[in-house]
Amino acid sequence: MPVHGRMSSIRMQLRYYRLQLPVASTAKYEALTELVLSVAFFDEADEEPGGGRTLGDFVSSCCSRLRKLGIHYPEGLRQLVLRTGSLEELELNFVCDMQTLDVTAPSLRVLKLSFFRIMWPESRRHGWRRLKRIGYSMSNLIYII
Repeated sequence: MPVHGRMSSIRMQLRYYRLQLPVASTAKYEALTELVLSVAFFDEADEEPGGGRTLGDFVSSCCSRLRKLGIHYPEGLRQLVLRTGSLEELELNFVCDMQTLDVTAPSLRVLKLSFFRIMWPESRRHGWRRLKRIGYSMSNLIYII
């Protein structure tokens, strides 16, 4: 992806091509309100949240107006750590190998999980005050107390 853009919506179907995001400190997508990534391969195995190259870093640092994030059939997305005040809708479909989902999004209203499997420790659950709807379909959420 280029390091900047003026588009308000990006929808990419990558057919398992590697998605290399720009380093968060240099990228700006200030107009972006919707990002949908389908069938993408994320190479984040050695990346730490806050290191600048994860999807979470990109969304949290570069997309200050993002309201909707959709991720469908990702490969290699082991963690998603989001810190965003604008995100209202998060949709995750066919996510099979995620180990960490850590979301701080006070404006989140809709969380959709379809065919989703994650080990989700009780300590990682957040109380989203504005969350109005949670939808899941054939998801396997495992709570550890």
